[in-house]
Amino acid sequence: MPLTLSAPLTRDWVSRRLLHPADVEADPGFVRYVHPPERTVVQAAVLVPLINRANGVTVMLTQRTAHLNDHAGQISFPGGRVEEDDADRIQTALRETDEETGLARTMLSRTSGASST
Repeated sequence: MPLTLSAPLTRDWVSRRLLHPADVEADPGFVRYVHPPERTVVQAAVLVPLINRANGVTVMLTQRTAHLNDHAGQISFPGGRVEEDDADRIQTALRETDEETGLARTMLSRTSGASST
């Protein structure tokens, strides 16, 4: 059953929810993704920007440009491939978000539940 909220999301609610994620594997309909063995795994990271607004929290999404080789035109969270200079995946997500949206690191604060793995 989908989650229905009776009130607008708040940053505190999202933070608490991330600290106690749902046990999706308990759902009989849950199917774990298995990466095809013939495909190379590309290390990547995304940021889920939560924007505080007067009427509650919203999520920022981006639309990938049409000329890209991978995922052209798709709606996505800002993010991308890990580069050699990235200390970890959090740095990858922050760098990619700045590059794609102009949302600078100084404008962001980390919400609990974020992981570098």
